[in-house]
Amino acid sequence: MAERSVPRRPTLLIILDGFGCNPSKLNNAVQEANTPRLDEYFSRNSHTTLEACGSSVGLPDGQMGNSEVGHMTLGCGAVIRQDLVRINDEIESGEFFTNAALVAAVEDAREHDRPVHLVGLTSNGGVHSHINHLKALIRLCADHKVKPVVHMTTDGRDTAQMSALVFLAEIEPLLEDCEGSIAT
Repeated sequence: MAERSVPRRPTLLIILDGFGCNPSKLNNAVQEANTPRLDEYFSRNSHTTLEACGSSVGLPDGQMGNSEVGHMTLGCGAVIRQDLVRINDEIESGEFFTNAALVAAVEDAREHDRPVHLVGLTSNGGVHSHINHLKALIRLCADHKVKPVVHMTTDGRDTAQMSALVFLAEIEPLLEDCEGSIAT
């Protein structure tokens, strides 16, 4: 086998977290910024970019990634199905509704005639939570004849401002069907 003729040199892995590469300048702070050092670096050195969203990092197609997903995926050499995809798949297959820990929690509440308090982010952003997961939890409560009490946290970080009103409209009918309520 022939020896490598390329001299060994240090390699530098630089992660520019939140730095997206898109040639369009429209609504693109990276393209509009004055970055002489980066421009020089890119013009003089080999470099590449990585796909950091959708199925490339174990998320649904079209779903934006985030730091957590990127850091977990970087360098592993394989796509890791993220929680969003895993939970979605379990809801679709029905496995979610037979999850031993979830069933035990709602059955304990039913046996003691207590509601189940569901606390968490309420959005369709998908980065940290998804409203479909809350809907599935409400359905699980209804299936076991337990009243869900929802404590919504809405932030608008990865969803539109005032979108909580849309999410309320989606979950209120589900709560009415099983005598659940929104506490906060």
